[in-house]
Amino acid sequence: LVAVLGAVGLGLIGPGFTQAFLGESFAATPLVMWLYGLAFAALTMNSGVARLVLVPAHADRVILGSTIAGAALGLPAIAFGAGLLGATGATAGVALAEVVVLTYQIVAILLRRRAK
Repeated sequence: LVAVLGAVGLGLIGPGFTQAFLGESFAATPLVMWLYGLAFAALTMNSGVARLVLVPAHADRVILGSTIAGAALGLPAIAFGAGLLGATGATAGVALAEVVVLTYQIVAILLRRRAK
């Protein structure tokens, strides 16, 4: 619930907030803030999954694997995205990285359950 509320809050309030505090020339676009919202939601969820499910299950390799997968896909996506679309592309890369981490963790949990 916190993840979704945070994502919606960033999407709805973020552009005006950044304009008010950083000025018109540094204000984030609505798309950038919605992408940050997606990244926030995915990060909130993957952190919770890691701390509350994977660590107690001694699934350290899943945490490491998800982190590596997120970095391996996210870092190039951030670089290429920034080069092609500036802040919007870079933010899409950040969101991708966090979604990859969460997806990896969920798939790993489902596979572990299926194997039992």
